[in-house]
Amino acid sequence: MFTTVLGYLFILTIRRLSGKPITTYFKSKYGKTALDTFRRTEKLSYRSKKPQKDIKFLNLGKYYDVIPKFLNFRVHNPVFESTQIYRSWCFVLLDREISNQKKKETVITDKLNKDYLNPKSILSPMDYICITRLINNNVHKKMVKVDNIHSNKLLKLGIDVMKKVDKNKVIFNFSDKNLSEEQKDILSHGLDYCLPPTKKTTTKISTHLLYLEDKLKRLLRAIKPSIGESTYNFLSTSGSQPGMLYGLPKVHKPNIPLRPIISSIGTFNYNTAKFLVPIISPLTTNQYTIENSTAFASEITSLDLEQPNTMASFDVESLFTNVPLLETTEIIVDNIQTTHLNKFGLTKDSFKKLLNITAHHSVFSYNDDLYTQTDGVAMGSPLGPSYTNAFLCHHEINWLKQCPPEFRPVYYRRYIDDTFVLFKHPSHVNLFLNYLNSKHQSIKFTCETQLNNQLPFLDTYVTIDNGRFHTSIYRKPTFTGLGLHFLSNIPYIYKINSIRTLITIICAIGWSECITLHQLRGLQNDAPSPGSVSVKVKRL
Repeated sequence: MFTTVLGYLFILTIRRLSGKPITTYFKSKYGKTALDTFRRTEKLSYRSKKPQKDIKFLNLGKYYDVIPKFLNFRVHNPVFESTQIYRSWCFVLLDREISNQKKKETVITDKLNKDYLNPKSILSPMDYICITRLINNNVHKKMVKVDNIHSNKLLKLGIDVMKKVDKNKVIFNFSDKNLSEEQKDILSHGLDYCLPPTKKTTTKISTHLLYLEDKLKRLLRAIKPSIGESTYNFLSTSGSQPGMLYGLPKVHKPNIPLRPIISSIGTFNYNTAKFLVPIISPLTTNQYTIENSTAFASEITSLDLEQPNTMASFDVESLFTNVPLLETTEIIVDNIQTTHLNKFGLTKDSFKKLLNITAHHSVFSYNDDLYTQTDGVAMGSPLGPSYTNAFLCHHEINWLKQCPPEFRPVYYRRYIDDTFVLFKHPSHVNLFLNYLNSKHQSIKFTCETQLNNQLPFLDTYVTIDNGRFHTSIYRKPTFTGLGLHFLSNIPYIYKINSIRTLITIICAIGWSECITLHQLRGLQNDAPSPGSVSVKVKRL
């Protein structure tokens, strides 16, 4: 009975308050002092709960190893922002901010408890209940806005606290162990919320990178009038990063060795290397080099040799890492034309200095340590192919001139480290191999000879038939035939161009109409969606 009466009185009070603004009613009944107390109580209620939300937000950032943007401070050089010591300072500031928010919450809560006693002694019981509920509703609405603001900030930092995933869709168990539901929950939570590791640069590495940047800038400032303002701005860098070492598996070789590659994008001399590539390009070709497999197929099929020949393929072991840097730099500087350098605003002296700082300072990080490649060129650097071609182009001309005529090859063509050679007799192959391996201590050749009048070279398969050379497409044993699915959600132009590329290769390398038609039919039948691709192949 008492509860019913209380509820009825509460409804009457709400109706009475709904007829006019709450502030007018409050002021007219209890005076301005009570109104000020009400407003102060509402403000303190909001201020006491907001630090709780802020502390939760800051703890999430600390948990996910992410620093809120308002804690980042400016430094002289942006490269320090990626160092470990800078991040440690930011996390110290984060801990202090959490402590300050906790102290703030305690102080405001004490004030709120005192102010809550004043309205209770002034207001009637029903008005007190009504005002308390009104304050709680207003504060709740403001807290919802604060939650939305924090969620947006977390999303910008890469944290989605609202995202839920199906653990059966994101976890793929490749072991023979059965996972419990609890283990799946833990793994799915990690896959859902974990962030990719950030690339950390220690203070020691940053100091060395700043030294290299400064060394390059001093050189560029000296030649700035000759190279121009735009080139100077393109070559000078700041806030660079060391190269990243990684390996690509050679799945076509036994034991699947790794091919080491250094990604030099973002390094201090990356733009300088790109600038030097076209300057060196005249020294990277000669009469023995080929541009691609299409040019090789066109040339080899047009040969008309009078006597039978033996085919062999020569390969240089680890050419990139075995190219001598000092020797190759001297070869490039000695053979480059001064008039050619003048087109780029360079002299031989400034050109050599740019080569030294670019090719001889290939720095990369591995396990948070900094390394410099002391010799050989890095695969992954723009200068890598240019240096290897310039080195071999210079030496192979002399090697072939000095080769004894008894086993000198009748045909010699090279693409970077792969060479196709024709000999008059099979016994000349090993003689020429031993001769090449004796010419330079850093370079070692390996050899593969023809089998049943056939020999693979690049992506061509060379065949001798009735004294004539013919070519077809060569696929390594690891080739699976897997291609782009024509019904996949990929732009249509990509699908058409992938087919057009395959057809162009088949028509350029195929040596007869019969072989070409056979390979085109294979392209139709091996496609992921043969029906749709068949129509496109016929049209193209």
